[in-house]
Amino acid sequence: MLAQRKTIYHISILLIALFSYLSMLQGCGVNHFRYLKLNDISSNYVQWLTETKMTEFPTTHVFGYDEDTKDKTITIDFTGEYDQKVFDCKKNYDELNTIIDAHNAFVTYHKDYFPPESIIKFNASFAAPGRPEIAFMSAYDNAETMATLGESYDNIIKFAYVNLLFPPNWIVDDGCRFDVPNVIIFIDEGAVTGAANNINGTNDNYDFLKAFSHTQKVIIDSYATNLNKDAITSNVKNILPNCEVIFI
Repeated sequence: MLAQRKTIYHISILLIALFSYLSMLQGCGVNHFRYLKLNDISSNYVQWLTETKMTEFPTTHVFGYDEDTKDKTITIDFTGEYDQKVFDCKKNYDELNTIIDAHNAFVTYHKDYFPPESIIKFNASFAAPGRPEIAFMSAYDNAETMATLGESYDNIIKFAYVNLLFPPNWIVDDGCRFDVPNVIIFIDEGAVTGAANNINGTNDNYDFLKAFSHTQKVIIDSYATNLNKDAITSNVKNILPNCEVIFI
């Protein structure tokens, strides 16, 4: 049951990213992608969108916005300057970091702005096709998992999410840097058994962690049955020696 729940959860994250990308393609002409400005978004949180100015950045654009009132989840999808076929991912991620800082400042000042146990998600689609990316979120999975991690539903963006089947190691070469306290690494059976992704051994699959030098906890979320936890912990601590490695 746990494996099934986790499978559904992580598939949903991948599907949200895929559907968002397809929506962006649907909204484009030959040389134009449809970006959302403030007036294009139907939202219950206009003050938040306005004060964070997330729709006003020069090269980082909102192309998807969804409020799920049942799950109390707000998902925003960001992309770069696809019109000009320019992939300046560092600039995009720098601007996304600024958006995250503005969001965190907003929810720190407006503590009761969002409903209790809300989840805010920022998905990035900045890179050229075939380059995996990162999602950022204020909470992860469910209340039980949050309690296990010792984290609260304070709406602060404090998790980065990576699927190790597609590690985004290119972010280090591009000079991207992130200041989030928690990195979630999802490891499915394919990442463990695949010849090109043998995460139990010493390899460069964890190089992306070099972009998270201030991270305090690396959270390994996996339903794979043959994880070598000692090897994984060693791989993580080779890059972030002072972080805590947690398996959930």
